[in-house]
Amino acid sequence: MAEHILTANEKFANAVGYDYGPASSTVQAELLNGFAHSLNIACGGKSDAQIHYIVDELSNEARKVFIEIAASISFQQENA
Repeated sequence: MAEHILTANEKFANAVGYDYGPASSTVQAELLNGFAHSLNIACGGKSDAQIHYIVDELSNEARKVFIEIAASISFQQENA
């Protein structure tokens, strides 16, 4: 069963991402929160190496979005 779920995840990951593009900011944040939580658990709290692998696979468009998210987080932390 797990193999079928993995295959479905690989097949539909991009399509799911497109579905969340027009969603509300709350829904988009929950998607990222869930992904970050799951990644942290899967990597035993040491996600650095996996993050490097993920970055290698990101499109230029995705990289730009994540750079903007990181900059916004930094700004909020500096001004908190």
